[in-house]
Amino acid sequence: MKKAVFFDWDGTLSFDGNHMSPENRKAIRKLQKKGHLAFLCTGRSYAFIPEEALEFGFDGIVCGAGSHVIIGDKTIFRVSVPEDMVREIFHHFRSDGQTCVLEGEDAMFVINEGKSSHTQWPVLKDPEDFDRFAAGHPITKLTLYGTPGEASKILLDNYFSLIVHPYYQEAVIKGCNKATGIEKVLNDCHLTQRDSVSFGDSPNDLDMLRYTALSIVMGNAPEEVKKTADKITGTAEEHGVAEALKKWILT
Repeated sequence: MKKAVFFDWDGTLSFDGNHMSPENRKAIRKLQKKGHLAFLCTGRSYAFIPEEALEFGFDGIVCGAGSHVIIGDKTIFRVSVPEDMVREIFHHFRSDGQTCVLEGEDAMFVINEGKSSHTQWPVLKDPEDFDRFAAGHPITKLTLYGTPGEASKILLDNYFSLIVHPYYQEAVIKGCNKATGIEKVLNDCHLTQRDSVSFGDSPNDLDMLRYTALSIVMGNAPEEVKKTADKITGTAEEHGVAEALKKWILT
């Protein structure tokens, strides 16, 4: 029976955020040769996905934590933050001082570079910077470094759901998550929930891990994520994806 298999990137397929091991590449190629479908399912916006992942040959991509869904070369779903809301977010965090990354479909921008290590992205320091660099670019997600204050939570609550990590938080457009993106893929591919498999390691994977018929969690995942797993495999450094595919899917 054909399966649709969804792979998180950071901490799952890739242990360094940029590269996939030869073992994982080979196992996914074998999966596809056997007639199954392989999808990247990442919290990163499209502009933040490494070239190696874009060029690998996945059958599609769920990105922006479900706000942007692509199958082959066709976008089947896309939602972005209204520009007036993006501008309001810019003015708020510029005044607040917290580092906020605007993750876009075609570009990335930083408000208050502070704790962000991504110095290659434009830093928006004033309204002129916003108009020059960010205006007109679809923004599909935010990343906040540190803990947002009450005023920030109030601002974001109307439009975003917050996913808490130890050192940062992801602000995802309400109504979107990895499970909603997977559902759209399955419907478009004429597959059902029972045909789905997911691999993940992070709190932003919880929705998809609970949704798919088989959930496989990495050995490097925190305990709250491991508790949702049907199966637990090795760590990202140990090529746990390849190990699990061979053990439970490719047999």
